[in-house]
Amino acid sequence: MDEAQCRNILCKVTPFTYLSNKSLNVLCTQGQLCDYSSTQVMFLESTPCDTLAIVLAGNVRVWKTLFTESHIIADAAFQVIGMYSTWMKLPWSATFVCDPHSKLFFIPTKLVRGFLKDERAFAEHFFLLSLQTEKKYLIKLYDLLSQQMHANIMYNNVNYLNTLFLTVLHDMRAPLSRIACSVQLLPKMGKESEEKIKRVLQAVNEVAYFSQQLLDFSKGKHTISVSISPVLLSVIIKSVVNKFHDVYDTPCHITIVEDCMFMVDRFQIERALLNILDNAHKACKEKGQIIIWAGHDKQQIKIEIQDTGMGMIETEKKKVFQAFYSRLGGHGLGLFSVKNIVDAHGGSIQLSSIPKKGTTITLIFPKTTT
Repeated sequence: MDEAQCRNILCKVTPFTYLSNKSLNVLCTQGQLCDYSSTQVMFLESTPCDTLAIVLAGNVRVWKTLFTESHIIADAAFQVIGMYSTWMKLPWSATFVCDPHSKLFFIPTKLVRGFLKDERAFAEHFFLLSLQTEKKYLIKLYDLLSQQMHANIMYNNVNYLNTLFLTVLHDMRAPLSRIACSVQLLPKMGKESEEKIKRVLQAVNEVAYFSQQLLDFSKGKHTISVSISPVLLSVIIKSVVNKFHDVYDTPCHITIVEDCMFMVDRFQIERALLNILDNAHKACKEKGQIIIWAGHDKQQIKIEIQDTGMGMIETEKKKVFQAFYSRLGGHGLGLFSVKNIVDAHGGSIQLSSIPKKGTTITLIFPKTTT
């Protein structure tokens, strides 16, 4: 492939369209075009990532150690594979195989990392696109693992490992959604960019945390562990609402009667509150609102979340905290997870609901949690 053909390809591929002419010249001389007449392995899982690839024609499939089937991840021209591994300097997260009659253009990652340091516009768009690509890939893995866990539950009875795997998968949705929304907003943010980047990184860290939970659960560690530290009640409430509004636009009205220090595992409590808010949003649909009230007395701290949604009948209220019971779609693990977290803090949950008027969930915690 001559330089003109190479330039013609790169001009159609984001983020390479943002490279300077000098960098494009270097890329055209060091990139490599490969035509595959038969099925071939491109990259092996857990091996160093020393090249990334642009798909020019054909399909690219992915295998993970966790799964036995292959799944197409790139089936359209000018998709880029390996961006996340390149800028994070990570090994390949899966085995990638190209189908017969596929055509790919390979670029050394060392060369790309040099561009990331020297060319700001290229770096910004490379970062955004790599997160968007990673988000789509994670969601595909989420959906596949979820299907497999449900199949096991249907045919092998419900066991605790399946429950915990699905709990983790349920919670992966929220950080993945925040990655997507934050990435879409980055080019328009201006002075708010630092705060949005922090939220993107926090969401990525949450995905990493849930991945570690999967590993722990598979080794037989079946209890929720909490790491207690002091945090202001108002800080938790505001953080949760900010995360919620990264994804949804349902109005939240907050009342904090009197602020106080809260001895809890902040990460787990925020996770529980986000699950309740997610359910409230689904119950409200388009026209509802959510009211959050927080306060304390000498012995207890209370957090109350009220929605103006569809409400529940008596039979639903009795089942709502059970694993796999769902009335709003999904796997029915959100409120089950909330109960486990509250129990781990020595707290309790109260629920009141009126059909067609709304639901109120109150979390009650002792003033000192050990």
